[in-house]
Amino acid sequence: MVYGVFRDAHPLSKLVLVGFLMVTSYLIILGLSILVASFAFDASWEVIQEVLELKDFEGHTALLKFLQMGYSTGLFLVPALLGAWLISGSTYNYLGLDNTPSTGNYLLVILIMFSAIPLINFIAQLNYSIPFPDRLGDLKERILESEQNSELMMDTFLNQESLKGFIVNMIMIALIPSLGEEFLFRGLVQRIFTEWTKSHHVGVWIGAVLFSLMHFQFFGFIPRILLGASFGYMLVWSRSMWLPVLAHFINNGLAVVFFHLYFNGKIQFDLDKVGAVDETYLYTFLSGLLLILFMSILYAKRSIN
Repeated sequence: MVYGVFRDAHPLSKLVLVGFLMVTSYLIILGLSILVASFAFDASWEVIQEVLELKDFEGHTALLKFLQMGYSTGLFLVPALLGAWLISGSTYNYLGLDNTPSTGNYLLVILIMFSAIPLINFIAQLNYSIPFPDRLGDLKERILESEQNSELMMDTFLNQESLKGFIVNMIMIALIPSLGEEFLFRGLVQRIFTEWTKSHHVGVWIGAVLFSLMHFQFFGFIPRILLGASFGYMLVWSRSMWLPVLAHFINNGLAVVFFHLYFNGKIQFDLDKVGAVDETYLYTFLSGLLLILFMSILYAKRSIN
């Protein structure tokens, strides 16, 4: 059996492998998803094409969700699993899935992610306020229009009253991305750059930048880098993939839960505004203090162990 054939390859060759797997897997799984969707949703190619181009998706929400899950699986999850196997011969060990963190570390990650909400919202607002040079013309407006379309698509996803719709959203927005993106960016990309540069810090930050770039959202670029870096250090300090996976799941899952509660009238406040508007800046300050405290404890537990 052929396995671990890239074990001794140069880090650049491993990165090329990861890129090749991402493109190949994405195209294959997208093709299969379209084929299955044409039968499962009785959709013509013209309808599928309009949905993929986001020209007409509000009337085909279930179809778009199905294709979105295929996108995440093909672009992130499958390449990560295959890449880890081709590099080491053991996907489970290479990705750090064999190391189970303590209950205390799990609790710390939960506290970190809840505490981070006001600070992340504040940084996102600063990111949005970054001025564009005049020579770039209406670039900001075009970026804003693109991201508004993405936001409209996400709102369409989340506008679900049923429990079934909520569960599907949790799988599509929280579960699959938390596994696929963490396996790929922390388990593969970060590890390869760490091997190449002999520095965990360089590996963490390059992985975080690429993680943010792959989301193609300028106005969330900086907070997503910081989230990616925090996920990266969780992996470095614990040597377990399960902590960044949990952190990513909480980050995405909170958006699904709070939108569901807000949409159904269970709560009356917008979570995205906490820390981002004047009257909540105190929460931003407290958020920063708590993050320093909890991340320091996580680091200290790693040092002791």
